[in-house]
Amino acid sequence: MELIPTVVALAIGLVGFGLMIAAFVSVCQRGSWQQAMRPEAGGRWPPPRKLMVAGAALVWLFAALMFIPGVVPWWDYSWGHGVGFGFVLGSAFYPLMSAMTRQRAQDQPPTP
Repeated sequence: MELIPTVVALAIGLVGFGLMIAAFVSVCQRGSWQQAMRPEAGGRWPPPRKLMVAGAALVWLFAALMFIPGVVPWWDYSWGHGVGFGFVLGSAFYPLMSAMTRQRAQDQPPTP
């Protein structure tokens, strides 16, 4: 019975992750990131952007649920585990994003 909040939180995280994967697949089908994220006629958001926002919101909710006592029963209401979990995720995220933006900056022509 005490694992129900954990299972619900994991389901929310997996659905969000799946939506973001679907967004990346639809970007590949449209050709490029710029084409896929360009607003449609009338200023409406394209489906890949909607999928990405919905997935990111659910993954954010999953991460926020990890800080609620009782969601993860084996953490024993310790904020230290949550802080460590967030630090590890943040430490893995920063090098990946900096490598991606560095590569993107090298691909662009110099501005006059």
